Amino acid sequence: NYRLMELAGKDQKTRLKIYSPLPDAYVTALCTLDILKLSVSEPLQQKGISGAKWLLQNQNPDGSWSIWQISKNKANFLPDLFTTLLSIEAVARSGIKNVEHSMKLGIDWIMRQQNDLGMWDDEGFPFPFMTVLGLEFLQSKDYYSKQLNKYLTMSKGFLNKSVQF
Repeated sequence: NYRLMELAGKDQKTRLKIYSPLPDAYVTALCTLDILKLSVSEPLQQKGISGAKWLLQNQNPDGSWSIWQISKNKANFLPDLFTTLLSIEAVARSGIKNVEHSMKLGIDWIMRQQNDLGMWDDEGFPFPFMTVLGLEFLQSKDYYSKQLNKYLTMSKGFLNKSVQF
């Protein structure tokens, strides 16, 4: 994971440049989701809602959320399945009104990431971690679980069989 930094000024004594990290969808989604799941105080809940609002403002037009990835010494801003799952859940838990369009865009993008076997893959996580996360999120939402397509049903069946073994 790559964090971009911006020049924040110079240290008065050393005259060295000071950098501060730019906001990051992955870190924001992870922290926002944790706050919304675990905090009991109203001020912390409001911070979680603020994080979810920031995520909504930074959603890609295709419904995903992106992170910076480095490959061949070059930073690329690429859509990320794990960040999108975290972001969608954070937005869903925030209680913000009128987010159905953003939620639908995100869910549709997640569904398009399934492979031909109905699984979700991510190089950074062992198989079948992303499939389990995707299924857990989609089945936790009544609206989306009613719209399970054949690939989602196939993924669930595959995982249930693996538990039996």
